[in-house]
Amino acid sequence: MNAPADSWWSISELKLARFGKLAQAPEHPKPAPLPDRSTWIVTASSTQGTDVTAHMLDGKQDTLWTNGRKQTSGQWITIDLGETSAFDAVELDPGNAKDDYPRQYRIFVSDDGQNWGTSIAGGEGVSGRLSITFPEQQARYVKIMQMGESDQWWSVSELYVNHYGTGKQKRLLSDAWSVTASSDEEAATAILDDLNQTRWTSGQAQTGGEWLQLDLGNSETVNRIVLDSAHNSEDYARGYEVYTSLDGMDWGKAVATGEGKNALLFISFPAHEARYIKIVQTGTDSHWWSVAEIAVYTADQTPWAPGDQDDLLPTELDRTSWTATASTSEDVGALLDDDLNSRWTSASGQQADQWIQIDLGSIQNFSRLTMDSGSSTNDYARSFTIVTSTDGEHWNSVSEAVGTDSLISATFTNQQARYVKIALTTDNAEWWWSIAELKLYH
Repeated sequence: MNAPADSWWSISELKLARFGKLAQAPEHPKPAPLPDRSTWIVTASSTQGTDVTAHMLDGKQDTLWTNGRKQTSGQWITIDLGETSAFDAVELDPGNAKDDYPRQYRIFVSDDGQNWGTSIAGGEGVSGRLSITFPEQQARYVKIMQMGESDQWWSVSELYVNHYGTGKQKRLLSDAWSVTASSDEEAATAILDDLNQTRWTSGQAQTGGEWLQLDLGNSETVNRIVLDSAHNSEDYARGYEVYTSLDGMDWGKAVATGEGKNALLFISFPAHEARYIKIVQTGTDSHWWSVAEIAVYTADQTPWAPGDQDDLLPTELDRTSWTATASTSEDVGALLDDDLNSRWTSASGQQADQWIQIDLGSIQNFSRLTMDSGSSTNDYARSFTIVTSTDGEHWNSVSEAVGTDSLISATFTNQQARYVKIALTTDNAEWWWSIAELKLYH
């Protein structure tokens, strides 16, 4: 208004309109789904005999990969997914070797397999299957670094990288839970005992309609469950529906449906407030339906704080392309074969002119060397020098050190070299010089 009047000013409806075509919001490309596990490539810092990395992807609970040695900081597993993919979980199932879990771990991701940045997740391992979740990542490579110390080996029967769309989660404690089932309710409590050697089973071929029901004791916000058939690897649910309820009476529509593919069944769904969870088996198959363990998860809002020194954590160099020579040729390849039961040895008392030389195949960065004498506990180098070279002819002095036990670790300034030579500097006629495994770290 720009002039006075005797009448009031009244408006019944007010609207705004825009003429012309609205600008479209930019579409963000959807991340590629995870490629099939059969196309992944898994490598590791070490392997024991025939327990190779491919066993982590073969779908068999009775095979595994193992590092074949005590756990020390810097051991790793790397997964090449084949292409950049979205994921928010890594699952490690040790199978029968439940105590061979990583004592501490960090998770790193990379687009090129070379630059890893800081860790996206970390923590302490637990006996049995380890589920590691984190905010959604998009990357091609995933590295699991073992950071702890233990006399146990590190073993993995099955490895999964998954995209649940639920981000970082935590497992709910089952202390106050109870369980009922469509049959043999007394045995159903086995799914809560944290033992994969025990189980509940339907006791007959899958026909559809078999069910398990959890009472969590209190209302919880839940968004994922995991069913593990463990040693009865063929007894997984061929189909499933998941329901939730606050009172155990009103179930509503299924929050998740799907088909089982193997002994570990991961089921995620939008977050629901629930005290009761029912899993109904909907498939048909000649196998029984068996569940050894069940886990239920909820969102975890606690942010992960990567360490300031993450980029300085020691990582074992890949030894695949290395070759070794020595002052004596007694099984020199044994110090690179990932087997602590084999060794290279001088075959005589230690002398100052004995040496080992490693060709890394290309110039690499490293700042730590370890020599493990394995079962020949007294055959460690009493004193030695380390020299490096880029061409195998011109050598730079790196370190002088003294050995005190069967596992020698020498740390020095970062080196860029292709060749490494270790030479003894004193005599010891009583003991040979033996190396079961030699490693470098960056």
